[in-house]
Amino acid sequence: MKTPSPPILPPRALHWSIAASTAAAISYADRGTSAIAASSLLDELHWNESQLGQVQSAFFVGYALTQVFGGVLGGRSSSSTTSAKGSCNSIAIGSGSSDNDDYYYGKDKDAEETKLLNINNSNTATAISSTTQQQQQKRQEGYRRILPLSLVLTGITTLLFPMAAMAGPNWAILDRFSLGLLEGVLLPAAMAGVSSTTTTTTTTTSSTDGIIVASDTTTTTSAALERHNSIKGKKDIKATASAIVIAGCYLGSAWAYLSAWIIFSETSQVHLAQWGFLQQDSASASVWPLLFYMNGILSLFITVM
Repeated sequence: MKTPSPPILPPRALHWSIAASTAAAISYADRGTSAIAASSLLDELHWNESQLGQVQSAFFVGYALTQVFGGVLGGRSSSSTTSAKGSCNSIAIGSGSSDNDDYYYGKDKDAEETKLLNINNSNTATAISSTTQQQQQKRQEGYRRILPLSLVLTGITTLLFPMAAMAGPNWAILDRFSLGLLEGVLLPAAMAGVSSTTTTTTTTTSSTDGIIVASDTTTTTSAALERHNSIKGKKDIKATASAIVIAGCYLGSAWAYLSAWIIFSETSQVHLAQWGFLQQDSASASVWPLLFYMNGILSLFITVM
């Protein structure tokens, strides 16, 4: 009977990849709004090209600074894959651990004494293993807090840009620089989530007749070929999940230009003027703030969802 092929991504990895891809799309849409509105900023606010260049470059300066910080923070959030095997073994035997797959204690001349010791320490080993797993899970869930927090703050910063731009180029520079700082941690957090959701390391600890038996399920493969195929499969899964996140970045850029096409179209401007959002004598000059309002609100909406 033919074995059914596994899904492209495990459910947990698929869910995170879609969520992270959506966040990346909104993030890239937020960053693209100032470039799309550049001509309006020059005409209505009477900026020169030098001032516009300072505003645009401020984002990338902030973005570059927190890319490094985001990478460190994201790595710490998902780097914990160490099993609790060493802790359980050291408590059960009272000495250093071995690299073999399974460990059996209490079979030497002091078997009875070691057995009693293991009975007393079995509950302690189980408690430490449970605590270690909880700590690992808490660290691994850190990226889930970083991504929505970054998305909320970038949405607020995007909403504030029209006000900052009207206050002067220096305020606009500060706004774009802040956007870069806040957005720089998003993509590293997304990739940390990809690493965590596509890599699973399970350690089991059991007690049989008072003897602690610890085994690492990631190293108990029956054959070298199976281990090779497993590693190759994990690499394929991680590559697929990463590609989904990266695709969201470019979809976000496409959405930024599409939203500009919608808002700056003649039909939209006529309707906006009829609804009282635009002045009849300067409709084209007053459209650009709507780009920032729409994408900023969308960032907050996606975060809530």
